[in-house]
Amino acid sequence: MDITLRVLQQVAIMLLLLGLGVLLYRIKLITDEGNRQLSSLLLFVVNPALIFITYDQAYDAKHLQGLLLSCILTAAGIFVMIVLSHFLVKDKHKEYQVERFAATYSNCGFIGIPIVNGVFGSEGVFYLTGVITVFNIFVWTHGILLMKGREGEKLTLKETAKNLFTPALVAALLGLIFYLLQIPVPELINESIGYVADMNTPLAMLIAGLTLAQSDLKRVLFNKRLYYISFLKLLLYPIILIVLFYWLPIDSVVLLSIVISLGGPVAAACTAMALRFNKSPVYASELFAMTTLFSAVTLPLVVMFHTLMDFLF
Repeated sequence: MDITLRVLQQVAIMLLLLGLGVLLYRIKLITDEGNRQLSSLLLFVVNPALIFITYDQAYDAKHLQGLLLSCILTAAGIFVMIVLSHFLVKDKHKEYQVERFAATYSNCGFIGIPIVNGVFGSEGVFYLTGVITVFNIFVWTHGILLMKGREGEKLTLKETAKNLFTPALVAALLGLIFYLLQIPVPELINESIGYVADMNTPLAMLIAGLTLAQSDLKRVLFNKRLYYISFLKLLLYPIILIVLFYWLPIDSVVLLSIVISLGGPVAAACTAMALRFNKSPVYASELFAMTTLFSAVTLPLVVMFHTLMDFLF
């Protein structure tokens, strides 16, 4: 019940921020161009700041082992979802790139951090930094290739390398180095980065709201594809991950931290990437909003499934 209430609280916050974004667009306080600029700010400045600051932790050998395990399992989990999306989201659909991205990548920072922190405390959040790091590496590599590519288009080695060398990846590598070597960051700089990182949630929600304001609500409610992708993202994939990982010698804190994060609603980055590459950003925002609403029910169900596995086995 505690997890259910925490999920509901986070969804309520999301909806309020989404509503503010819708309002700002309706009264023309922020235009389409402003929305694109905010998306660039989120992707190139705020997200990297969030990744770097999550490594501001005291060194602990046990936690480091859990962090490495979290990174490995997250990479395996995302790979499984990429493969599943390739077969379950057919490319015959016009917006299949957005749908595959949405089905694969979750809003692991906003939903994951407060829930994991509430259930497992700082230990769970530390493991979650591995999820966030691996998530961003995949988003800025596979995610960009997926959203940028077109049927028959071949990316050169130079373009692929350019996609790999991103602000998010640089921030992850720097953060890990600072953590392992315990390099102190001057308090003034550390606090400044923290303020930038704190913009992640409100900025991401505003961007989604600004984009959602352009959609047709009636079309959203009667779009069967939205329900299908929501089912894949919020129920089928996380349950498959639990079944796959349950039999491994993994601490339940690490396992549930990963599953809660990967089984959350569609990543806000989906809307930002769709805006950047002009791949149906309104539809991406609709997927984001729909899965955010549904996650209030599905996340507790996923955790209950894990509890059922413990009871049965």
